[in-house]
Formats: sequence, C-alpha cells, structure tokens
Amino acid sequence: KSRSCIESVDHILSTVNQIVAMRANCTPEESQLNALRDLMEPLSALMQEYKDAARDAELSGEGAEWLRNAQCMRLFHDGCLMEDLDGWHECTQPDTLMQTVDDFDVLMELAAKAQAQLLLKVGPEGGEGDADKIGKRWPMGAKWNHPRATKKAQFAYNPGIKPRGSAVAKAFVRFGPSERENRYRHLLDLARCGLVFADGAMLREGLNQIIDRFEVIQVLNYYNKDHQNLLGQKHIEVLIVLKCPEPFICELRLEEMSYFIAREKASPHIEKIQKTMANLYSGNGADPLAIEYLASWILHRPKENHSVTVFKKHLSRRFGSTVAAWRKAMGGGNQAPFTKFREACQDVNMRHRTVEFFQSLDATFAGNFSLFELDPEAAVLLVKFYWRICGLATPEQLEDPERLFARLTAKSVVKLKHPGRMEAHEFRRVAKVLGFEDADSDRVFQFLDSHGGEAHEPPATLTPNDIAWLKKIPQILCVECVMLRDSTATSEMESLRAINMSGRAQQNQGRRARMPHEVSRAGSRSSSLSGAIRSKPNIVVKRASSVGGSASGSRPQSARNSISSKQSGTSQRPQAAPMRSANQPVAKGSGQRTSVGTVDTGAASQASTAAPGGATAWGEDSDGGSARQTKPSAAVTRPRSNSFGEESSDGDSDTF
Repeated sequence: KSRSCIESVDHILSTVNQIVAMRANCTPEESQLNALRDLMEPLSALMQEYKDAARDAELSGEGAEWLRNAQCMRLFHDGCLMEDLDGWHECTQPDTLMQTVDDFDVLMELAAKAQAQLLLKVGPEGGEGDADKIGKRWPMGAKWNHPRATKKAQFAYNPGIKPRGSAVAKAFVRFGPSERENRYRHLLDLARCGLVFADGAMLREGLNQIIDRFEVIQVLNYYNKDHQNLLGQKHIEVLIVLKCPEPFICELRLEEMSYFIAREKASPHIEKIQKTMANLYSGNGADPLAIEYLASWILHRPKENHSVTVFKKHLSRRFGSTVAAWRKAMGGGNQAPFTKFREACQDVNMRHRTVEFFQSLDATFAGNFSLFELDPEAAVLLVKFYWRICGLATPEQLEDPERLFARLTAKSVVKLKHPGRMEAHEFRRVAKVLGFEDADSDRVFQFLDSHGGEAHEPPATLTPNDIAWLKKIPQILCVECVMLRDSTATSEMESLRAINMSGRAQQNQGRRARMPHEVSRAGSRSSSLSGAIRSKPNIVVKRASSVGGSASGSRPQSARNSISSKQSGTSQRPQAAPMRSANQPVAKGSGQRTSVGTVDTGAASQASTAAPGGATAWGEDSDGGSARQTKPSAAVTRPRSNSFGEESSDGDSDTF
C-alpha cells in the first residue's frame, strides 16, 4: 500500500473516532483500543472500492467533467428552481423544505403511500398501475429494467421505505439538537428510489428528463468538489414532491454503475465500523443506534467548505468566538433566522456570500440553523461544562449568578486578582476542579467570554453574568440529542447530583453520630458546676459589666471566669481591692476582691470537685494555684472548606 493511502485511512479513522468520542462523552479503555486498530483493514478496503469506482467512471464516458462542474439547485423566490450561483447573487433566503406533519407515526404511514406512488411513476412502463400491487411486482431490493422515469437509466432499484430505526436515529443525531420534538418533519428520504446509469453522460441526460417530468425542489450534486465526502462516494440526490393525496417529499438517487457496485461491496465494511464504534462508545449512556448512524454519517457527509471555515474564523476574530457571535449578532436564541445571519455577515464584510454560508449551515433546509450547526464542538463543550456545574452546585446557587460565581471562585480554588472578574489562568483552576484539561478550559473560557473580539482590550475576563448564561443552554439546544443520550440512561449531571447528595447524607449521619458524644461531655461539665454551686449556697454569681471592668482597671472576664464566691459568714460590705499587676500572685485565703467579687480559696477548693482535666469550675487548677484559664473540654472544630472552598455552617465540608 502506498504511503498516501495509509495516511488517508489513518486520518479518516481519527476523524470518526474524535467526533464519536466527543458527542458520546466517552473514552475507551486501553484494552479496547485494539478494536480501533482492527478497523484499519476494512476502512482501507472501503476506500479502495471507491477509488476503483472513480477510475472506472473517468474511463467510461464523457460526462465526468460536466458532473464535477455542475451546480446544485434550490428553490428561490417562492418556487423558482435556480442554480446555487444564481440564487446566491440574489442575496435572498431560499425556500424552506420540510414535510407537512411532525408526528412520526403519521409520517411513516404517509411514507408507505408515497413509496407506492413513487414506484409507479419510476418503474412500470405502459401506464398507471395499482398502488396496492406494485409492492408485489417490484419488491424491496429488486431492480426494474428500463424504468419509465428516464430512458437513459439502465435500471431502477427499490430500497424500500427508510426503516424506522434508521429514521429515528437520523432525526435524533442530525436534527434533534436544534429541532427537538419537531425533528421528524425534516426526514426527506423516507420514500426513496434509485436510478443507475452507465456513465456520466447518460446521468446528465437522465437528470434533465427527471427535472422536466417531476416537481423537483432540490438537486444536490455530490460530484462537485464542494460536496465531496471522506470516502469519495459520488451521486446526485434529487428531492421531488408527490401528491398522495397530501404533498410528500421523496428522494431519487442518481448514480453511475461503478459507484453503485462499489456501494454494495462497501456495505459490510460500513456495518463493521458502525458496530465497533457502538461497542466502544455506548458504555457511558449513549444510544448505540445513534452512534452507528453518526459513524456512517461522518463518512458520507460532505466536508465543510473552506470558505465556510474562513467565515467562522472571521466571526471569531470580530466577536471573540463563534459562541459570542451567536449571542451578540445572531439573537442568542435557539434558532438564527436569515435576517440576523445576514447582519452578522455584514459585520465581517461578507454580505455578498450570505446565502452561500446560510445554505451550508442550514442542515434542516428549514430556513434557520442553531448553535450546534454553527460550531458543534463548542456546543458539546458547553453542554459538558453545564452538566458539571449543575451536578455540583445547589439549586439555590444556580438561581443566583453571584452565589454561583462565588462558589466557583472560592479562595481554596483560586484567588481572583479582581473580585467579580475571572481571567483565563484563573478559570483554568476552576475548570480543573470540574475535570477539564487546560486546552478544553481555554476553549470554554473563550466561548463564555462575551466581551472579546478585535475591539476589546486584554486581559479577557468572565463575569457572573457570563457564567449564568450557561443556564440558557437547555433552551438553546437539546442537550440529550447533542450528547446522544439514551432515554433510559442516567446523564452525567444526574450522576454528579447523586454523588453530591450521597456525600451530604454521609456527612449528616456522621454529624448525628458525633452529637451524643458532645452532649454527654457538655452534660458532665454542667453537672459538676451545678453540684459545686449547690454545695455552697452562699456563692454569689455576678456578671462582669463594662462599667465594673473600667472602674477596677481590669479586663472584662469571660463567662467561665465571671463566677466568684463570697466568704461565708461575712456581713460587712467588701472593700475595693487595690490594682495589681497581671503577674502578681494572689495569696491563699487573702480574700482579695477582683473586678467581679471576692475569691475565697477555701470555698473554691471545695467547689472544684469534679471539673474534668483537673481544672475547677472557674478555670483554676485543682491545687488552688494561679488563676489561669484552661482550654474548654468540649471539642472545638474549625470550619473546613469543601472542594470549592465554601465553608459549611455546621463545620463540615460538602463532598462532591
């Protein structure tokens, strides 16, 4: 095998793997990576089939050059079929293309009727037939020689209506992120038929006959260099409208014989790639059928045009990022209409190419597009960041932007240079706590920064409102469709919330387990103190007042040292004691008065019976020595901070 072929296969496999891993939010284990290496052989065989088909098509006739240069066609000006270049010069919105109903079951019933009508108009020669009997005359998978639709075709083949599983997967993966429940109305290939031609010249003549005979609403030429895919597969896709009796959009597929044979030979290899990807990436809650369709769609979809890539870079330079352009120039809602998009193109001096870029981004042909079509990687990263925050923060913090920002930027995580503003290097520390690498955190920071762009002066910062904008993600995008989530699987956000609640429950149990021990220790202390007071009824308890403290010249005493005794049997009024130094000892039995009363060492020694740790109830040593205050026996807990540095009110940390 040539070096270029090996590099092409490796590039294609890497592209499929990266996109599937990104949307499935899953990383396979090292032991499973051998399955990816095993795909090199079927992918090489797959590409070789289409290379041989391209060589045979070039040698078979004269129409190859025309097919490469032929333009796609679309309805403009309320029903006028025009080539793309002519429509782009008009700078007006193309006509919308979608089915008339949204209900999937109704669509499948209409598709069965439309399929029968389509087969009658394409296959049988010599007049109208019975729509109920056409299925028996021309069963699914069979070929019909000399079709009536065009005499230039060698045969027509009946693939049958699109299977329900494939239709659901296509709507979920491609149209679900922006259209949600209305995604099924964009399935335009439920009823379908194929026409096979000997060479490109015959295909060109057959296309002209089909445009004259049917109500054609769109022509997509995958021979054109702007619509080629990774595999090199080529064909022309024609959308027509049939009345059965409601209008229903059907698909006609026109291809050369060499590409038809190559597609049949490549089918087993495609299935192997689909199954392998589904086995690798469906372990994190992603839908296996969605992964299978996504892997196939990556191989067959048209590559993004270079001019569209350049346009996105201009948007990023003008507004800071594609997400900032979406927020500031395209309305910031769930859909961007044509008028808003035209204004954004005007801002980057590309108004003359508005329709060209709009058609490339409008995946549903419905006249609008979403943030997912504008930048799929940004949409996936923002959904992941949104899930991590919702799974770790409390509902109260999510409702208040200031509290959420304070939670993310706690001192134990990062020390902000400017309060209320977070720079890129500070955001890296926050994103690291949430499980993001530096490269991804820088990209998320760029997407959230709404003040960037060519007119902004550095450094770039995020504010609480930028973080709070993440709450709009579920309204802008269908996060389940973006991340290919299975309806029965638990999302990452729900898993993080469960872990968070479990950690808090364990803390509460530990807190309740510590409470009886602390209460018992506090009870023993109070019982010893009350016993000492009951043993000497002549002990007088006085509160230290600020006035008394200032009159005596001593510092106010704590509550533990505010308890003093009066000498038993003494009826005279106690005299004020002279001021003494803090280090001057007090003689035993001297009866010297402090700022709160007279201390009788004899009574104090009798009342100091059961204070724990050898200390009396007044904080004195049991030997009646110096009046130093002992440390309290109850445990003093210092508030601990959680993973975001937020102190709990009860001294325990929140574990996520």
